[in-house]
Amino acid sequence: MGMPANRIETFTDVHERDGSGIEVFENHELVIEIFRDDSAHSQMVTLPKGQVSLEMLEAAIQAFRARGLHEFLDLRPALKAAHQMAGHVH
Repeated sequence: MGMPANRIETFTDVHERDGSGIEVFENHELVIEIFRDDSAHSQMVTLPKGQVSLEMLEAAIQAFRARGLHEFLDLRPALKAAHQMAGHVH
């Protein structure tokens, strides 16, 4: 059984960016990505197809918030601990 043609997927990215987001697919095509970057403290919307309806964008934002993805994670304690473990005590 394949993936539904219209769906919302939650994802994390820790390689190029550091955070979580959602991808919205319509007819198996990515139409909206909303991403929360914890290190940059930014939230960005990407529209790969160029245009989507306002209703679809509003529904995507609601789904992003309903999953709790709009709240930034404070990475400073983890970064401080990692630096201390590496011998870079500040």
